[in-house]
Amino acid sequence: MDGLCLQEVYSAYYSSLQGEDKSRYRIKIGLLGCGLGDPYLIELGSAPRQQDLCMLDWQEWPEVQYPDIYNYFVITHSVYTQDMLRAYKSLDAYNLFVNGWVANVRVLCLLCDQSVFLAFAEVRHSQTISKTPVKPWVALRKNGTILCAHCTCMAGLGEACSHIAALLFALEANTQMKMNLSCTSLPCSWLPPSFQTVPYSEIKDIDFTSPK
Repeated sequence: MDGLCLQEVYSAYYSSLQGEDKSRYRIKIGLLGCGLGDPYLIELGSAPRQQDLCMLDWQEWPEVQYPDIYNYFVITHSVYTQDMLRAYKSLDAYNLFVNGWVANVRVLCLLCDQSVFLAFAEVRHSQTISKTPVKPWVALRKNGTILCAHCTCMAGLGEACSHIAALLFALEANTQMKMNLSCTSLPCSWLPPSFQTVPYSEIKDIDFTSPK
């Protein structure tokens, strides 16, 4: 019975994991809350609450900034071992983003509860372009606080691979783009109208006399 339940709730990726890796991934999914379930099921469109999920426009993505990325990769404690991640080399993943290896970035949230956002992407291998892209996902708050992350690469089991970092740098670039939009690039909705609409009249009905 338990096996049937897992088959309904978890993805094929979860089933491919072994032993401790499987139990750790299950713990990570539990951090998401809200009954979101396995993020890889969301990508397939078969998550338990798929109908409640909403894909966001880039203007609504979480406000990820560089300190958020640094804090996660260097200071954050692993949800598994409680040790600090100290993944200094993952910060070099900025080059993966700059060189265009990050594709199909998207962010989703629950319509009824926007306390947790899920970001997905596909990251290609810089050394072997023909290989199937890996698929990182990140759970985070609106303010950019990163809750947990995962990737289908081997290093992703430790939550701190370069592909996860590349996805976060893509989100950080989106935040910078929103911050750098000048007021002249947006509709001037804050300006009062320069004139009011004046109804037309026939010439015979217009008074041309001077106020004097």
